[in-house]
Amino acid sequence: MSKLDEDWQKAIQNRFAGRENLHIDELYDRYFKLAGLRRDELFECLRLLEQEYKVPVGVLRPEDKLKKFFNPVKSKTPWQWVVYRTREGDSETEINYELGRRLRHYGTLRSWSHFKRYGDLTISDLLRAWCGLTPLDRDLGERP
Repeated sequence: MSKLDEDWQKAIQNRFAGRENLHIDELYDRYFKLAGLRRDELFECLRLLEQEYKVPVGVLRPEDKLKKFFNPVKSKTPWQWVVYRTREGDSETEINYELGRRLRHYGTLRSWSHFKRYGDLTISDLLRAWCGLTPLDRDLGERP
């Protein structure tokens, strides 16, 4: 891994600084269990975020906007800018692709189409969409 990649990852991780890093099971029990989200699907989504951004999933909270991941990291040089934007684009594209695939699988793509950008979603929204729920299922914990 290059120094630029490490710097980029550290900048993303700093967006979650000062938070308790919960074990993934505690994160699920505390924030998502009552919503009726399937544990295996939820963990799959969280692991994808962790893989793409190298942020421990235990620091994520339901109200976090995906913009925390998607917003550009400040760069100091033109080369750094190119590397950072490429890295950000690759990671955001992977999240969008996988989410779109899941929405099509569950037939819920139209339900989420009012979001102009997935960056406007919260972690809770992302996980609910990933698990086949619609925005209207917010408090119901029901599967379509």
